[in-house]
Amino acid sequence: LIPGVWLIARSLNMEPSFYGLILRSLGVAMGCMTSMVLAHVGMTSNDVLVSIPFVWAMGLAMLASTDSPIGQARSAKSVDRLLLGSGAMLGASVALKLSNLPLAPILLVFWALPAGSIALRIRRIGLAVAAATGAAVLIYGYWGWVLTKRFGNPIFPIMDGHFEWLRNLIGVS
Repeated sequence: LIPGVWLIARSLNMEPSFYGLILRSLGVAMGCMTSMVLAHVGMTSNDVLVSIPFVWAMGLAMLASTDSPIGQARSAKSVDRLLLGSGAMLGASVALKLSNLPLAPILLVFWALPAGSIALRIRRIGLAVAAATGAAVLIYGYWGWVLTKRFGNPIFPIMDGHFEWLRNLIGVS
């Protein structure tokens, strides 16, 4: 969690001085303390753990829209790699907890922020969405298959009534 929050803090404050380091450190401390607050609201530690890939996705997406640490603009390949990583982390986050899916549109905005023409921005969004889809399928695919074979529902027990046709098709009762 801490490295992902550090990426977010670094992309918001890239000042190279000691003062910038203190501000980023305080931002990370405050960001990580929210986990303790969530624990008192009734969430489990699993909710915090499965949010880590989303924090990384957000951090990588924000980092792609900033200059490099030495003050130069990032190369197109560097931005593409950061957005691929961001998409893959989003896919992992959604695969680990399907209720993270409604957070995905937030990242579409961040994926469109790096400089470039409209066509380049659309291509980068498509690249990140493809990475997210691929990662979600790779991570959730096996578990969804096991649930389907056992219960006839790839997201068991959610929306079980909607998968009656699948149970009949594969012969699971």
